[in-house]
Amino acid sequence: LYEKITNKKTEYFGIKNQKHSGECWVYALSLLICYSNARKYGKKLENFQSVYETITKKYSKIGKTNNNIEIIMKDILPLYGLDYGKLVNENDLYNLLQNGEKVVNKNDLNDFLKRGIKCLLTFDLNKKQWNNFCNYFKDPSIKQEDKIITLDILNQPNINPNIKNLDEMEGHAVILTDIDNEGNYILVNSWGKQWGNQGTFKAKKECFENKE
Repeated sequence: LYEKITNKKTEYFGIKNQKHSGECWVYALSLLICYSNARKYGKKLENFQSVYETITKKYSKIGKTNNNIEIIMKDILPLYGLDYGKLVNENDLYNLLQNGEKVVNKNDLNDFLKRGIKCLLTFDLNKKQWNNFCNYFKDPSIKQEDKIITLDILNQPNINPNIKNLDEMEGHAVILTDIDNEGNYILVNSWGKQWGNQGTFKAKKECFENKE
């Protein structure tokens, strides 16, 4: 149940591999439910596969879009005794609370992570940035554990003539599990344990300009 990802021990259910399914949203949400129940109850209550099947049975198209992820969370999380709050800036907090939104202050993010609460992070990159992202993790000249995604890496000039529509945006969902001493996000991906640092990666938080 435990695997060392940083200098802390993190509740762990195994790195998943979505392969070419396009189901990063359902993989991240299913794993997050498993993490959260273990943290809440102190033991492994939910099997990843059973959670995945519950979500996909009810929302068969979840893998292709994140447009309804918040609606899905509102519906699915209570089945497992869980709830959530959307991270927002302090300036927006009061108005959203008055409107009945489930929100929490972004300034409290570090405190939540230290308590073992993990976050579902969704973000968009354009095709050029995705190409640079993938090539960076294929680069054998840098140890995987030393790699940190930065804006400079994402925005390097495109050298792949086969990539068309460079500005077209593509989304992804991962789990934010910790922030290291330098302020880097530590994220769990769903591309298998052979990818990145045993399925995880680090990134500067400013890389996620369009994130929730």
